[in-house]
Amino acid sequence: MNEEKRLPSLPGLSPSSTGRAVGRTVALVCALHVILGLGPAQLFAQSAPCPSVVDIERELVASINAIRTQPRLCGDQAFAAAEPVAWNALLSVAARLHAAEMSRLNYFSHRSPEGLSPGDRIERVGYLWKTYGENIGKGQTSVAGALADWLDSPQHCAAIMQKGFRHVGLACADGGDENYWVLELGLPR
Repeated sequence: MNEEKRLPSLPGLSPSSTGRAVGRTVALVCALHVILGLGPAQLFAQSAPCPSVVDIERELVASINAIRTQPRLCGDQAFAAAEPVAWNALLSVAARLHAAEMSRLNYFSHRSPEGLSPGDRIERVGYLWKTYGENIGKGQTSVAGALADWLDSPQHCAAIMQKGFRHVGLACADGGDENYWVLELGLPR
């Protein structure tokens, strides 16, 4: 018996356009893998003590939306509650590539050694942004730990609480002694 398997449709997308979007994302990840010279372990495998990608997604979306639903003081700046965000595969890829690169090249910065900004990297993976935000962290061993440290920093907290963001992606890369974390937030054009 021939059974046809269909991809689940995403809101606003037909099953065929969902399949094309997934195919483009996979092709983009493979192309970036070659361009950046990263091995499969650096792109897809999560070395201990980083959580798995599935655990990161599940914990981040629930945690960040719980944070954003409450008014918050970030340093001396008050923020009203903000709308929830959804996981975005492209932002996750951008975060993963930057975390892996920082780990591989042993640096810690929003700007890459070749001069790329977070906006450049996000756009390079195909996320066409109207606005974006990026938080980076080093040394945390969990999503909760990374979020707690960012909430303790007025600038990082403000990025998390900024209204208008619709999407989020997060990655962790094992840096040997310390993990590297990258959080990408975005609003598409």
